[in-house]
Amino acid sequence: MPIITDSVFIKGSSHHICQDYAIHGDNHAIGSDGCSSSPHTDVGSRILCNTLSEKLKECGANTEVLRYAAYDAALCADKLGLPNECLDATLFGFHILEGQVISFISGDGYIYKRFRAGGKLSEELRAISFEPNMPFYPNYYTNLRRLKSHNETGVKATLKVDYPSSDLPSFSHTWEADEFCRYESDALGDLELLLMFSDGLGTFQLDKKDIEVNKVLESLTNIKSYSPGFLQRKVINGMKKDFVGTLTHWDDFSVVGLINV
Repeated sequence: MPIITDSVFIKGSSHHICQDYAIHGDNHAIGSDGCSSSPHTDVGSRILCNTLSEKLKECGANTEVLRYAAYDAALCADKLGLPNECLDATLFGFHILEGQVISFISGDGYIYKRFRAGGKLSEELRAISFEPNMPFYPNYYTNLRRLKSHNETGVKATLKVDYPSSDLPSFSHTWEADEFCRYESDALGDLELLLMFSDGLGTFQLDKKDIEVNKVLESLTNIKSYSPGFLQRKVINGMKKDFVGTLTHWDDFSVVGLINV
């Protein structure tokens, strides 16, 4: 069956420059959300995405690939005369390899999966957040002082799992988070739709009133055309047709995904 990948990023209403970025290729897609309090992360998120894309071609989505990409990105930023802090950004995406879809995320964000196995449909939404608001950036691997400082702060990560099309209750798990990178693997044949979002997913508003994430997700997963560019069409134009009123999001928003047609 043909696999279609796509990606899109769009500036939030409270930002002057979009610090999110996203790219995709035939067998992978990558997104990044730059930290708004660090300098030049609009450039850093682009460096990270493109560096990781090259690393996936070299060695695939193994458990060290984000670390390797961070090292190469740091070298690139240094050559451009940019401060190391420009790479303070989350990094997420997936790689299709040998019949498996390996998804990965370092930092906060959301992962949505729709499975269709044996004629049965199931959905999962995973939300990853940090308290205090200090997500683990792959860039910390390149600076031992900052890595040590982050790990000693007592940051807690929370993973919340919802099942949108089921009566199953949601659950969450919180733990001490030092070096946090999450990897998941799913059989490509079972996966119908995979979407991965920056935390901008939680900042959508309709007529200046907050919208529940599940309502936004309903729109984003209601895809009419299974063809190249499906995410760009949905995010840029399609979502506005699903809501009556003025739809905005105050944070930058990026999403990568695949459809297994």
